[in-house]
Amino acid sequence: MRKLNKSKVLILGVIVYLFFSLALVIIGRNVKLLTIEAKEYELKDHVNAVVSKDESTGEIFMDAYIDENTSEDFSESGNIEVVHNGTTVDGKVYKISKNSDKNLLTLKLNEQNVIKCNTSPQEFDIIYRRIDCLKIPKSSIKALDKKEGVYVVDEQKNRAVFKELKNVIKKDEESVYIDYYKNEKEKLDTVALYDRVLKKPSYINENIKIK
Repeated sequence: MRKLNKSKVLILGVIVYLFFSLALVIIGRNVKLLTIEAKEYELKDHVNAVVSKDESTGEIFMDAYIDENTSEDFSESGNIEVVHNGTTVDGKVYKISKNSDKNLLTLKLNEQNVIKCNTSPQEFDIIYRRIDCLKIPKSSIKALDKKEGVYVVDEQKNRAVFKELKNVIKKDEESVYIDYYKNEKEKLDTVALYDRVLKKPSYINENIKIK
């Protein structure tokens, strides 16, 4: 009786093993992948701002309240582009007045009579940087041991390996932007150009054999 029970347990174990192995193969063949490429992206912030004119000089200024995190996107005297209703105007950061709650960003616009002065706040996009970088969708990002990263396909082992994201330039609602030039220069073990990553990672990713 005992031998029979041991045989049943052994057979059951083999069946379970084969079932999960087959399941992992099927999942691996159906995993959706994303190839990471480098493109030029516009790093920008959306603000509500007031546009005014200095009557003594004729210069046009734009004022917007921004939080501390957004303030880090700008540096004084840095060149920017302001986009409003399909119109783009060049300018530069005139000054940043720091307060405890909100900081006041003042921009000096290069062109007059392009954006109308208005004491009421208007919506603008401020492009503060154009850069070649890696754009990682947030849907591909997973937290592991309090670190944010992606599952990159190890092309030799055909398995997904977790790679922490490093040298993050900016995050928005949908994506995270990575300075891959800096990563290559520092020879960091992280996601790289042309890596294949899982679009929607799951808890069993490292066990899946990727085709």
